[in-house]
Amino acid sequence: MRVATVVMSALLGVAGPAGSAETPNATPSPEIPAVDVYRYALQRAVKQVSEGELADAYTALLGVVRSPVFDQLEPAERHWALFVAGLVALDLDKPVEAHPLLVRACALPGADGDDWVGRLNAARLMDQREDMVLSLTQIARQWPKSLDELIYQIVTETVSYAHQVPNSEAVLHELLDALYAAKWTFPEKIEPSYMWRDLAALEIDRKNVARAREVVSRVQSPHVVIGMRIDRRFDPLRESVPKYFDVEAAVKSELAMLRAIVQRSPRSMNAIVELTYSQLGAGLYEETLATTADVLRKIETAPAKEPPYDDMDKVIWIYDNKARALAATQRWGEAEKEVRAAADRKEDGERNVSNVINLAWFYAEAGRSDEALATLLDLGQSMTKYGLMQMHGVRYAAALQKGDAEIANESLTYLVEHRNDSLDMWQRTLVIANRLDEAAALLIERLRDPVLRGAVLNDLQDYADPPPQEQRAVWNARWRQIRDRPDVRKAIEAVGRIEKFRVPNPPS
Repeated sequence: MRVATVVMSALLGVAGPAGSAETPNATPSPEIPAVDVYRYALQRAVKQVSEGELADAYTALLGVVRSPVFDQLEPAERHWALFVAGLVALDLDKPVEAHPLLVRACALPGADGDDWVGRLNAARLMDQREDMVLSLTQIARQWPKSLDELIYQIVTETVSYAHQVPNSEAVLHELLDALYAAKWTFPEKIEPSYMWRDLAALEIDRKNVARAREVVSRVQSPHVVIGMRIDRRFDPLRESVPKYFDVEAAVKSELAMLRAIVQRSPRSMNAIVELTYSQLGAGLYEETLATTADVLRKIETAPAKEPPYDDMDKVIWIYDNKARALAATQRWGEAEKEVRAAADRKEDGERNVSNVINLAWFYAEAGRSDEALATLLDLGQSMTKYGLMQMHGVRYAAALQKGDAEIANESLTYLVEHRNDSLDMWQRTLVIANRLDEAAALLIERLRDPVLRGAVLNDLQDYADPPPQEQRAVWNARWRQIRDRPDVRKAIEAVGRIEKFRVPNPPS
């Protein structure tokens, strides 16, 4: 993410290194102490940044930072030099150089949320997951207003990484507790319910039942309510505050909340997308189709230069959720058309990776392996690690159906080597491969992990799911076979339970 040009204009108008209010018109004379020469160089470099001369400014800033008298500068000046150099390095697409500069800046007096946001962005570009988690925790704890500078996907991505770092239970608790205290939410003030469920579970593990009760009061998602009902850790709360465990009440409450948000934010397509997710999660397929049809009709009838929504890029998820509703009602031909419509659109000006992968899964689940593989041909490798796991998962599934051992083995090798990037996808791959003993062993392993348990238990429930496509039905039957094994049942009963619900498994 390019941040220097966004942050610098504000910073230059507010503060600078000591003595930088006036920039000299001439180069200092040789009699001036070396430290003042570098102080002048820093002032001039900052001026270059303000004028957009980033490459020259960066060279000068590195000269200051690496100078033998750098430590003689005032702490505020050293912080300023490191911070500006780090932001400029990010703007110049040099995250490997930016990150250590920003780490040093964060350690100095005067560091604030801007330093840590820059550090988080650099760490993200370098896939330094532990530092991403550390940075986000510091931002949420010390400078919660700086969370507004981050798109919500960075927060959710970082929280997911907190499940994977060393000492993950303690690290995840610290991060979620900081976000909870900061009152962080998704856009439209929608609560990140699954985060609060995980935080409450960790509080219960620490015997902080009263705090857990407070945290679950902010859970809004019906499927997160399901997750709490089926996890034995929550039994004390289920008995003391049963209203937080009423799935049908949560369905009604979420739908009402999202309909109200749509009413008061008529130009927000994101609000409507969230409503359609809720409708799908409640099994209201015809209502989903009516909602998506209304959006598409408004777009089609609006003047070309007057779009009806401020976030038109979200239309891909309108097509995607329309396709899910059509598939749920077994209108497969219409569903295919909508999935393809979503896949053919760009996202943020680039190839729409998520929907292309969704289209490939649509074909793979129908047993149309050639079309699934063809869909993936132009994706390349420029995607997140989770996206790569999804891509190789569907590629493996399609190649296995087709009997193409070369492609299947290539993708399987990737999935094996990167399984921790998405244990859920690796679990699914083992089911697709019909390696049921290994799938059962992984399932038991995940159930025994307090950090991973919640998502696994949700996937094991009996939902009111619509009939799937032919190949997906085969995989679902294998999953139920694994779930019903005595060793798996024993592992489930030790930590949770299986219940039957009148809603479908939520769209993923």
